[in-house]
Amino acid sequence: MNINEWPKIFQREAFSFKVLKQQLSESEIEAIKVDYKLIWNDWKSANLQTAAKLDLGKLKIESWTNGWKIRDHFWTCYRIGDVNPCIGVLVNRQQLQVYLMFQNYKSETRLGTSTQYQSAVNQQLANWQRTVNSTEYYVWTASQSELETHQRLDQYQESDEPLMIGKVWYFPLAAEFNFEQEVSKAVSELLPLYREVIGSLEVAADE
Repeated sequence: MNINEWPKIFQREAFSFKVLKQQLSESEIEAIKVDYKLIWNDWKSANLQTAAKLDLGKLKIESWTNGWKIRDHFWTCYRIGDVNPCIGVLVNRQQLQVYLMFQNYKSETRLGTSTQYQSAVNQQLANWQRTVNSTEYYVWTASQSELETHQRLDQYQESDEPLMIGKVWYFPLAAEFNFEQEVSKAVSELLPLYREVIGSLEVAADE
């Protein structure tokens, strides 16, 4: 499947089944489910193939539905150990993103607070930034819409709010775009920063 087909599934106004049932027939909703599963399975396959080459352990792939709505994006993540920071891979109606993030969901069950995470990022970011092409990276926060145009890393000013740091590609992608190659490269470049952040969280936990 052409990767540029992925964002088309999210080009809709309603995502909850409650609203969809008010607007569409049962057969129309079933057709949407079929389309979603088709795109999601292609997304899942591409990410599993990428993960096999990276060899970072089991990949968490979020389902295409949470039971009461269809997703407005697809998301997966790489996580090292039982920590809250992870490297996410996301596709929405406009973008493909690969980024370091702090996951708030069930954060009380894993290592590290959002404050500790951002403190570690602020400490390590300058050194890591010198190892990558910072003009290819962007920063944003959870309070910003994922659809916003994000600030470039080389223009970043230090923040107290937990940052997401990563690469963003806008659809339509060029015909020669290689998902496995580009995502692997971005994850590999983010890994040193990710590992430094984890190390800081482990030190903080031992204090």
